[in-house]
Amino acid sequence: MLVAALAKDSQPLVAFEAFLLASADYPRHRPSVFSVNALLAALVRADRIDFAEKAFRVALRRRVSPDLFTFNIVISGLCKIGQLRKAGDVAKDIRVWGLAPSVVTYNTLINGHLNVLDGFCTRGMMVEAEDWIDGMAQREVKPNVVTYNTLVNGYSRLGKMEEAVAVKEAMAGKGISPNVKTYNCLLAGFISSCDWRSVSGLLDEMKEKGVRGDVITYNELINGLCCKGEVWKAVKLLDEMFEVGLEPRHLTYNTIIQGFCEKGDIKAAYEIRSRMNKSKKRANVVTYNLFLKYFCKMGKMEEANELLNEMLEKCIVPSGVTYEIINAGMVEKGFVPDIRGYATDNSKSLTSS
Repeated sequence: MLVAALAKDSQPLVAFEAFLLASADYPRHRPSVFSVNALLAALVRADRIDFAEKAFRVALRRRVSPDLFTFNIVISGLCKIGQLRKAGDVAKDIRVWGLAPSVVTYNTLINGHLNVLDGFCTRGMMVEAEDWIDGMAQREVKPNVVTYNTLVNGYSRLGKMEEAVAVKEAMAGKGISPNVKTYNCLLAGFISSCDWRSVSGLLDEMKEKGVRGDVITYNELINGLCCKGEVWKAVKLLDEMFEVGLEPRHLTYNTIIQGFCEKGDIKAAYEIRSRMNKSKKRANVVTYNLFLKYFCKMGKMEEANELLNEMLEKCIVPSGVTYEIINAGMVEKGFVPDIRGYATDNSKSLTSS
């Protein structure tokens, strides 16, 4: 129970060491599957998949009988780091222990394959994901809305919108109703391909079927409108969010601020920042980076310098993007930022590359 308590107390590494120590000192003691699962879950959350793998192997050597949750945790961890083949092998071992993979098992594997879509083997990953879905049918495991949404998302990210829509239609054919995440994935794909007629059709379909848009829905639409340069239409959607009871996120405001900065309407950009403050959304490093980039682009070094000081005075830590903006937009153009007060000691790190 000590291992489980440490794992639940957000001390996964200490729990791991205690687990190994107990294994060495009391080789005949068989830990409970509850303790093992708690340890594995904590290690995966801490991104220590290597330790989770080792703990899993040690548990099996200590004659722990894993349950389906044990396997799903390990599979999830391996998929998290792109070890898809190894995750598949672990999934195959489930039946060796007299267990049957669940829909969660398959969804984890499918999502793992699609999480590497931005890599070099995108189409191959979709084929493998579909193979796992075929395997579900063969083993009489019914795909659920999460399964189909994962496929819709994968095809949408690849720009294969016909296939993405076909998956949505297949859901309906199997009695599974598309949810807001299904539509969000499709909206993102159509917006990326500038197919606004399809976007409009999807929005009409959502309304007809009573699927209420969420913050992500609005963020996708706002981003698309800003990319088109229709920033004031995006502001109307921001107003609409409040009307329907949704709370805009930093991303929502920052997207509109970026849209106005790119159009050169700095006054409107500052008005959106003012709305952020009134909504108790403090400007973050992304917000400051957007304004810094605008002032540097316009050659307004004094304004950029003032903004940089304001950022530091408010204890907002610069990001890598901040340094890039300062170096490319100020230093390389012969302007060395004048950092006031306590931040003076940071001036070297802010201006050196």
